[in-house]
Amino acid sequence: MMPSNPYICGDGGGGNEGGISDGTTQARNPLLCYVCNDYFAEPCLLSCFHTFCARCLRGRLIDGKITCPLCSQPTQLKDNSSVPPSDLLMRQLIELANTENPPCANCDKRDRASMYFCSTCGQALCNHCRENTHRAKMFSTHDIVHMSKCSKEVHRRCAMHGEQYIMFSMSQRNMLCVNCFRDTPAEARLHCVDIDTAYTQCSKKLESSLLAVRDIQTSVHEGVMSYRNLLEELQRNTDTEKMTIHSFCQGMQEAINKTQASMVLEVQRQFEGKERLFKSSLVALSTVLPILQMHLLLCQ
Repeated sequence: MMPSNPYICGDGGGGNEGGISDGTTQARNPLLCYVCNDYFAEPCLLSCFHTFCARCLRGRLIDGKITCPLCSQPTQLKDNSSVPPSDLLMRQLIELANTENPPCANCDKRDRASMYFCSTCGQALCNHCRENTHRAKMFSTHDIVHMSKCSKEVHRRCAMHGEQYIMFSMSQRNMLCVNCFRDTPAEARLHCVDIDTAYTQCSKKLESSLLAVRDIQTSVHEGVMSYRNLLEELQRNTDTEKMTIHSFCQGMQEAINKTQASMVLEVQRQFEGKERLFKSSLVALSTVLPILQMHLLLCQ
C-alpha cells in the first residue's frame, strides 16, 4: 500500500539552472513531475537520475541530447529516440498509486479523504462529482462506497474467484485464495505459506530494505551537505584570492605611479639645473663676444 504522506525529496536535485524549484526545503510527493507538477505520465529517466513525464520532455531534444530541466545535465539519446528510456520503477509506483488513490473519472482530482468508488460504473469519484453526477434518479441503484473501504475490499479478495486470500506463493510472489491454492500443483504448494506468515516475513524484509535505503539517504544527504560546504568554502577562498590579487596589483600600481612621479620630478630637477647653468654660460659668452670683436677691429 502506498503511504499517504509525501516523501521528503531532500538535496537530490543538484543545481537549479533550469528555474525549477528543487524541493530541498519542503516536503514533496516524489510521484509528481517537476515540470507539470502532476503525477508522472510515461515517466522517463535521464542520465542524471531525474525523472520527468515523456510529454514534458518532448520538444527539448537538441542535437540528440535532452537537457535536464532541473539540473541542466545533458542526456544523450540512443537509437534516434525522441525521449529517454522509461523509468520502470516509477511506472510501477504510479500504477500502485493509481490503484490506491485513483483520480476522479470526471475531473482528475485526487483527494483520498473525500474519494468514492462507484462499483456499478467501475470509476472513482470525488465528493463534488459524486454529488453532481450521481444524484440523478438513473444512478439511484449504483453502489457507491468510500474509497478506503473499496481499496481494502479489493486487496482482501481474489480478483479471479472473489474469495479472501489465505496463502502466499514464495516462488510466484503472489497471493492465493482457497480456490487458487487448490488449483496449485502439489510441488508448488511446498513454496506456499499462510498469508500472515508471508506478511511477517515480507514486512521484515521491507523494514530491512527501508533501513538500508534510509542509510543511503543519510549518506547522500551528508555528501550533498559536504559538497555544498566545499562549494561555499571554494567561493570564499576564491573571493579572498581575488581581493588579495586586486590589493597586490593596486599596491603595485600605486608604487609604480609613485616611482614614475619621483623619476619625472628628478629628470625635471636635473633639466632645470642644467638649463640654468647653460643659460648662465650663454650670457657670459654673449658678453665677451662684443669685446672680442671690438679688439679685433682695433687691431686691424
